Amino acid sequence: MNPLLIVIPLNFHQQASTLTITMLQSLYFFGNLLIISCMATRNRLKRICDQYIASLAFAHFLVSVFVLPFAMIRQNLGYWPFESTMVYSCVCLLY
Repeated sequence: MNPLLIVIPLNFHQQASTLTITMLQSLYFFGNLLIISCMATRNRLKRICDQYIASLAFAHFLVSVFVLPFAMIRQNLGYWPFESTMVYSCVCLLY
């Protein structure tokens, strides 16, 4: 039997938090992608405040792509399976 195919049963708390993180990640991803695409295609959305909203959407988009998947892996396993340098990179991406 391949040890990579072993399924670890999750308790209710892990299942609920995994579902929550997955829903938030998809909401962040598609919502911010929608905002970025609207800002890029509309000519009248070029004011300073519109650019500020676009930069916030881009920052949240990057968090949903680079940070939340690792948070979901950590939540599922119950421990951090990656090296400590990955922790520092996730913290640097957040700030």
